[in-house]
Amino acid sequence: MIYIILLAVYFIACQVVVFKVDRVRKFINEYSAGKIVLYGIIAIGLGTILCMTLKVSWILIALITVFECSIISEKYRLVFKDMEKGRKI
Repeated sequence: MIYIILLAVYFIACQVVVFKVDRVRKFINEYSAGKIVLYGIIAIGLGTILCMTLKVSWILIALITVFECSIISEKYRLVFKDMEKGRKI
């Protein structure tokens, strides 16, 4: 039960970081959605390899996945926002 509560708090913190930190916003605006998804897959894969070599719990992979999903969802939110305004994407 405590893991679920901590993951929920971490998810909210990731959303705040994605919205507020300029470096992350620049990354989102600079790259296309496909590249961001590819970088997310690479980060999750490297996290998996790191967890297997260091014999760390699954929680590191979950944290990386939640953060990457926050970034990807923000990118798609911005893309759909532009689509609704009639802009070319």
